[in-house]
Amino acid sequence: MGDATIYQYFKGKEDLLLAIPVAVTKELIPQIEDQMLGIKGAFNKLRKFTWWYLNFFEKNPEYASVVLLELKTSRTYIFTEAYQAARTLYQIVLDIIKEGQEEG
Repeated sequence: MGDATIYQYFKGKEDLLLAIPVAVTKELIPQIEDQMLGIKGAFNKLRKFTWWYLNFFEKNPEYASVVLLELKTSRTYIFTEAYQAARTLYQIVLDIIKEGQEEG
């Protein structure tokens, strides 16, 4: 695919870079929700989420480098759809922590 074709869909390199985590994160949310089915207790859920998250990054190091090294250091990241997608994923962790607080 030529550069001209890519730029029909994306404004520039950063726009293309930001499209990757949006698409992947939208796929990850149903996966982690499936992983959480049947797990009781906030501690067990947090352990499962942590294992799943680190396992995903271990199996997808290129995605990890884009998200953790490239995007999170960008000044404009918090204003992007990629950031909003990440917030949706991290809301799962916040819900687990809230559940743990309620459990004592």
